Amino acid sequence: MDEWGEQFKKYGNADELINLIQESNVRDAIKDYSEALGMNYIFNIEESTKMIKKLDKHSLEGPASYIIPEIQKNVANHFKNLKTKYEKMLQLAEWHYKEKRYALTYLNMNQALYNFLEEELYENQSLKKVKSKKDMKKEKREKENTRKKFIQKINNKKSKFNTSEEIYTFWKNMTNTYNSRNNIAHSDERNTIKEDIEQIPELLNFYQTIFQEKNYVQKLQMQLKQYETLKKE
Repeated sequence: MDEWGEQFKKYGNADELINLIQESNVRDAIKDYSEALGMNYIFNIEESTKMIKKLDKHSLEGPASYIIPEIQKNVANHFKNLKTKYEKMLQLAEWHYKEKRYALTYLNMNQALYNFLEEELYENQSLKKVKSKKDMKKEKREKENTRKKFIQKINNKKSKFNTSEEIYTFWKNMTNTYNSRNNIAHSDERNTIKEDIEQIPELLNFYQTIFQEKNYVQKLQMQLKQYETLKKE
């Protein structure tokens, strides 16, 4: 029983654990949580976490009475006090890293950065309260396009010899995240696994810092404009 509980905690694998539990509502809650972790869907992880927290541990019997309180304790702090999607994705990346799921770590870091840029850069207030699917799709496209244009500008100013230290540092960390994520996703033949793993703590720390810094993206935008002005002169 301890071994199966540990498998669920580390890998999100609930197959053996579910077979030990008789209560259908408990089995469903654990299964939903396990599947959400496997698919790496933030919304589903949040919802299934809420369901596990709501289970009354005092009414459980058999193996569930030992396993569920431990699981509740482990998931209790998932996304606690985090409001934005990118903060939650970054925390999920950190959790995957602690459990040595490095591919999911990079996937979440990359998506957290993209979401952060889109939210910080997007200024079209006319679609702030979207209601129709058409409006939602339009807003999504506009956010993605705004983010891509910003990244292109950063890439054009990437040289540490002709730009600010902040722009270069951002470009370097963004590129390292993107490249390592692609290396893993596409089973790249380059032998960079050691470097990819070793740089994760530094990348996590960098993203935690910039996500908390007020007007960080706007500051980069101002610096880009300054260099564009100097270039014209």
